[in-house]
Amino acid sequence: MRTTSTLTRVLYAFIIVFFVCLLLDFLALHDIHNDYVSTSVIDRFSPAASSVFPEWTKTSGEWSLIRFSFAVKLLITVLTIPVVRALRKKYRLAE
Repeated sequence: MRTTSTLTRVLYAFIIVFFVCLLLDFLALHDIHNDYVSTSVIDRFSPAASSVFPEWTKTSGEWSLIRFSFAVKLLITVLTIPVVRALRKKYRLAE
């Protein structure tokens, strides 16, 4: 029973980290929506204007957060599979 309790705690921890990543994704995408200025689009219409925008309008930090969050969520998803498999096996033996 102790193993089941530990596996359940691990799953809860994965879910909490996954949820935090989803919240950070939302915040980063909201910031990107409000601040992002695509220099390729501006260059198409007014090449001289692309140098006018400050560096923060590229939102490179937010894009990095999205990439990191994706990697964490992918890792959590992959790691959850053996935990769920172990729980299923444990409950199947208990029946």
